[in-house]
Amino acid sequence: MNHSKAKQDSSLYKWVVVIGCMYIQAVFAGSISASTMFLVLFAEYFQKSVGETFAVSSLQFLVRTLTAPFIGGLTRRFGCRPMVIAAGIISTIAVILTSFATSLVWVYITYGVMLGLAVSLMYGPSIVIVGQYFTQRHALANGMVFTGVAIGMMALPPLYQMLIETYGWRSALIVIAGFYMNIIVSGMLMKPLNSDNTVVQEADFNQVQDNQSNHHGDTFESTDITEECRVTQGDNITYNEVRTDIAHNHVDEVKHAAVRSTKSQRCSALRENFNITLLRHNSWLQVMCVAGVFVGFGYNIGLVHFVSKAVSENIEKLDAAFLITIMGITSLVGRSLHGWFVDLGYFSPAAVFAISLSSAGACLMGMPLSNGSYAVLAAVAACFVFSIGVCMPMYAVTLKACVGVEHLPNAIGWYLLFSGIGSMLGAPVAGRLYDLTSNYNVSFIMASSSIILAGCIVFVKLGCQKWESKKNSEQETNVSSSFRIPMRDRDYS
Repeated sequence: MNHSKAKQDSSLYKWVVVIGCMYIQAVFAGSISASTMFLVLFAEYFQKSVGETFAVSSLQFLVRTLTAPFIGGLTRRFGCRPMVIAAGIISTIAVILTSFATSLVWVYITYGVMLGLAVSLMYGPSIVIVGQYFTQRHALANGMVFTGVAIGMMALPPLYQMLIETYGWRSALIVIAGFYMNIIVSGMLMKPLNSDNTVVQEADFNQVQDNQSNHHGDTFESTDITEECRVTQGDNITYNEVRTDIAHNHVDEVKHAAVRSTKSQRCSALRENFNITLLRHNSWLQVMCVAGVFVGFGYNIGLVHFVSKAVSENIEKLDAAFLITIMGITSLVGRSLHGWFVDLGYFSPAAVFAISLSSAGACLMGMPLSNGSYAVLAAVAACFVFSIGVCMPMYAVTLKACVGVEHLPNAIGWYLLFSGIGSMLGAPVAGRLYDLTSNYNVSFIMASSSIILAGCIVFVKLGCQKWESKKNSEQETNVSSSFRIPMRDRDYS
């Protein structure tokens, strides 16, 4: 009875963790969406150019992207709970310190570097923990977590604007710091599933350290020195000199060995933390990372320049802004409903990921055909973001299927790095193309082609895997039918 109740409580507790992760995603996405209004205020208050001020956002994104593999390794080593708790503490301090900023450099450090590091600490672990808790219905739970992104994008920017108008930007930041402080509570909910194993590993590590120190003590206190250098009692000077020389030689050898061992341990720990071997030898992870570059490139162009494209076609600014609301609603629907379908098992997570990418790219291809029609723009916005709302959560489910739960933190870290590189390249390239052509059509064609190419890369990998599996199955069938090995001749070694 107690075992059944504990199992039931554990099953229900999974969804509590999902709610906590959903809150993290909402704060993350809402703050990113609302950062523009604060950057405009920073530019006015510190009397700096828009380019200098908006570099804060670029710096935050750069820190978040470059630290992703390292955070993935730390998550695998220490677990999700300490990472998210640290993120809540750092982000709270960063936002509070930003409210006391006296220069733009101050904002660079607090709102750019510190908050970027905190976001990196909270984003990946909030996805990893769901994969660790859910062996079944992972896609559904993961989709629910990512609905927090849509909720945050729709709810928090208006709230932040109201706080700014009511209290001013400094006091508003202090209130917003309370939202980040609640991330600490979300981190506390992330109970590690392998806490016993971790304690055992720490105990074993400490035992090894004790054994090593005892071994070194035996080396220094050994009687080998006196045995090798036995002299008469009256020859104390010679005895002491020889004993000192040999002791120094032993000490030097031990020091050099310790230095080599320390360097080797550091290099080994660094390799294990980044898990470069996983990236080098897992072909599926390589395919996902390459696809991630093209996804980030195309998605960032489509999202950033969508409203600008509508305004350039003489759509009213209020109507163009309402397209963002349409995107938020359809994204929420896509993120929340796709998990149920994926968990039915009709298609593999990788197949759903590739299909949604291809669909998103095909929808975005309709942007050059809009010709100022608001209905066409609204339809493209709905279809594009619905497809993106499916594929964005699916990368975590696909990576779990590719590398397993154990290596999921590292895999997510590498994927976020490569997709972040694509995102950093997307908007500047699209802006440059607009400067050269004076319209957004070329930019959207490039974005559409990039996302479709990402889907095709995953489709090719799926086809190759299916072909290899079929070929291996045929070979095994031919071998088993051609050779009948007698029982006594079989090798069971």
